[in-house]
This record gives sequence, C-alpha cells and structure tokens, in this order.
Amino acid sequence: MTAARAAAIRRLRGLGNISWLTSRQLDKLAGALVVSSVEKHSVISEEKNSGETAYVLLSGVARISCRNRKGLRALLMMVAPGMVPGFPPRVVGNHLRLPL
Repeated sequence: MTAARAAAIRRLRGLGNISWLTSRQLDKLAGALVVSSVEKHSVISEEKNSGETAYVLLSGVARISCRNRKGLRALLMMVAPGMVPGFPPRVVGNHLRLPL
C-alpha cells in the first residue's frame, strides 16, 4: 500500500457518516478516489455534468446551489465533510409537479 493511499484511508476513517464502511470497503474507496484541492468560492461541478460522479468532501464546507430562472445561483444546502449527495438529473420542460 502506498503512503498516499494509507493517508487517504486515514482521512476517510475520520468521516463520521461513512464510519460504517468495512476496512476492505474503505480500501476500495481510497483506491478509486482522485483527491484534488479546490479554491474557495469555486465551482466543483455544474448541473450538466454526469450523475455518475460522487464527491467526498474531506475538509471545509461546501455550498450546493443551482441556477434559478434568472441564471442566478440559489443556495440549496450547505454540507460538512463526508459524502456529498447526488442529485437527480434536471427536469426537461417548463413545470415540475410533485405528488401530493
């Protein structure tokens, strides 16, 4: 095991919301990770990106937002370190109807 992979596993162990993963699962996750740093206030992912990517926030706070009809960003939620949830693909059309 490389030093970088061992460090990734240690960081992942510290995340409370994935603490239930087994050592084997953590090792697989660490092997699949691409660790990158993002500057403050920069965009990590756009709505048009593929839903096949998952993000694990290792430190800091992320704001999850979307663009409103005027093209301005509207805050949906703020997340602490751990898994960042995936979102369903955008709805095509003018209206979104929710079941009552």
